[in-house]
Amino acid sequence: MTANHIIARERLVTALDVLRGRPPRVDYGLLLVLPFVAAAGGVLISLLIEDAVERRRARGFIPGGRGAGRRAGGS
Repeated sequence: MTANHIIARERLVTALDVLRGRPPRVDYGLLLVLPFVAAAGGVLISLLIEDAVERRRARGFIPGGRGAGRRAGGS
């Protein structure tokens, strides 16, 4: 029996158990993958925010760039 058949059979047995009212078993593999998915999502959100800020800066809505201080001669 191939690995795909084994996985399909395990999923079918789990689905039948849930239909019978038994709580599903915890998939601990998900606990290993979830932090990486969350980190990737956080990186994507930060990239989207940075892109939006750069676009506004290019249009002139936000003056200066990184480390932009006060203009010379200001009080």
